Amino acid sequence: MVYCGKPSGGCHPCRQRKTRCDQRALPEGCTQCERAKRTCPGYRMIGDVIFRNESENVKRKAKAKEARSAAKLEASRSLVTCSASPSEEAHMHDASSDDGLEIVRQISSPISEFSLAPNIEERAAAFFVTNYVINASGPTKGYLDYVSTICDPDEDVGLLSAMKAVGIAGVAHTANAPSLLNNARYHYVKALAGMNSALKSPTLVKKDSTLTAIMILSIYETVTGSNQKSIVDWAEHVKGAGALLKLRGKEQLATPIGRKMFIQIASSLMISCIQRDAPLPKFIIDWTTEMREALPGPEPALLSQHAMMIFTQFRAAVHSGKISDPEEIVSRALELDRYIENIFTNKIPSDWEYETVYTDLKTDFIWNGRYHVYYDYWISQIWNGMRSIRIMLNETIRNTLLKGFSAKPPQFTGPEHTTQFQRSTDLLYELQADILATVPQHLGYVTSRCFRKNEASNKGKSSDKSLICMPWATDLRQPFHNEMNGLVRMSGPYFLLWPLWYTGILDISTDELKKFVITNLRSMAGKTGIRQALVLAEVLETKTDITVW
Repeated sequence: MVYCGKPSGGCHPCRQRKTRCDQRALPEGCTQCERAKRTCPGYRMIGDVIFRNESENVKRKAKAKEARSAAKLEASRSLVTCSASPSEEAHMHDASSDDGLEIVRQISSPISEFSLAPNIEERAAAFFVTNYVINASGPTKGYLDYVSTICDPDEDVGLLSAMKAVGIAGVAHTANAPSLLNNARYHYVKALAGMNSALKSPTLVKKDSTLTAIMILSIYETVTGSNQKSIVDWAEHVKGAGALLKLRGKEQLATPIGRKMFIQIASSLMISCIQRDAPLPKFIIDWTTEMREALPGPEPALLSQHAMMIFTQFRAAVHSGKISDPEEIVSRALELDRYIENIFTNKIPSDWEYETVYTDLKTDFIWNGRYHVYYDYWISQIWNGMRSIRIMLNETIRNTLLKGFSAKPPQFTGPEHTTQFQRSTDLLYELQADILATVPQHLGYVTSRCFRKNEASNKGKSSDKSLICMPWATDLRQPFHNEMNGLVRMSGPYFLLWPLWYTGILDISTDELKKFVITNLRSMAGKTGIRQALVLAEVLETKTDITVW
């Protein structure tokens, strides 16, 4: 690899015309292209051009040098042969044979057979592992940290193809190289074919790798989805994973990997059911309850999932009319809200606490002068999930009370109902602001908290900045990233996508807040390539509904 100096990261038209490119965020593109009324093709990844692969040139020059040496050797041999005796000629022939053998060994040397530059599939695999598998620090290892344990490269073709599909799609979007999407779709189809083959095998259908591949294919729909149909496709993959969970049986809960996979898929099923106001499959309820009771101590993730399960069933019952009495609706919603509040107040370890940092900095990614810092995205996601559920609960309480206030004859006439209405309204604002406070970390502008065991709880307090690892990047306008290795980890924006959108569609959301949400959804799509963020931004901006649910 040859260092070529610091190259320009500008778009091709600006480099061709030798004009200064401001590299404004996509999809708008740079100002020069906008003024010229042309579509900006995007920017180069500096890591791809700062070094040039000279392997082929080196091989070509080496072969030419060998050919010249061989020609000189042959010429000298011819001259010597003319004057040499027969015995000397034989000795010379043996020596020249050794020289020729040495040349053959150099040509067939393994070093000359490999390129120093990784191919697109190798980059895709590294992209996937970096963004969805590895976690640098914190009490959790990573979203799909068990992939390396369950994957057999010789057998799990479907899993490997699914990983490559997501990885290539991510590289294509972040590098603004849409031509790579055809390669991503090829691996997507190959993964589907692998899944169909696995589903026909009584052995492969129950493997952890088969279930994981389906989960990864649902991520592909989120990364590449450019319309509302991608939401349906995501839900279909989740539904298929749920059916596979049931087929695998309760025995899968006996292993740590099996339990983690169950929690992840059950959570996705609950999100899908909440979106459709549908009840959960009975086996999910039974297994979640049994698993929670079997564990020796409180597990925050499992307690949160249990609360989410209760809410999913409650929401479906209200929607179907099984629970219709306004008093019962308010009473049960309040009970569940208090249960969730108690979990995140008294039953989580200190590792799960977050720091609150206040700042005067005015940027597009900080709302109301404060932001949160968590150990990692996974913990922040669980917090945001519970906040979203509490928002929906208090929306239900608030709307039910409003209907009662305006009914004839009126219901909820006591002062306690008016107090509860105001409390629910205040909670909506508080929980909405808490979700918005997670934007900087999920979009990569803030690093994770320093990992310290047994430290005192600081949740909700102004943070001591000594506990924050480099709270801001050198350039405050740019997220943390290494130019040589890519942009923000995609798992952060992936976990934030739906909670962020939900804060924008609330009745209490102001125009300023909606603009903040839209800006960060578009930023999420531009920096990480998650195309479904653009779909949700358009839904919010045009004030339309998601019609596919």
